[in-house]
Amino acid sequence: HNIRYWIAYKTLLGYVQRDGLLPNALDFDILAMAQDTSRLVELRTLNFSSDYELKVHPQWFIVEKTRRSYFYEEGIDFVGPNARFVNRKDHVHINIWPMYDYHPNQTRIEK
Repeated sequence: HNIRYWIAYKTLLGYVQRDGLLPNALDFDILAMAQDTSRLVELRTLNFSSDYELKVHPQWFIVEKTRRSYFYEEGIDFVGPNARFVNRKDHVHINIWPMYDYHPNQTRIEK
């Protein structure tokens, strides 16, 4: 689907320090180019299986996370990551954080 991504944060730390995951890690962190989030919007309607769900924040195009809202009725209980891939059985998830390629004064990403 041509989505550029790489591991980051605690996931990267575990890989570097332990050549694997950190103990008790219940989530994984990846960075993806913010511009590629529109592709995730398209993918979220695919039927992965009943075990998995891709949640994309409705305001993913707003750069500053403090300007975003929670959408609890839609199951969006996060504002920082642009998306989250969730295992419904054990709630282990992959946070998909945005990596921006933009001018510092830019406040929105093109959808």
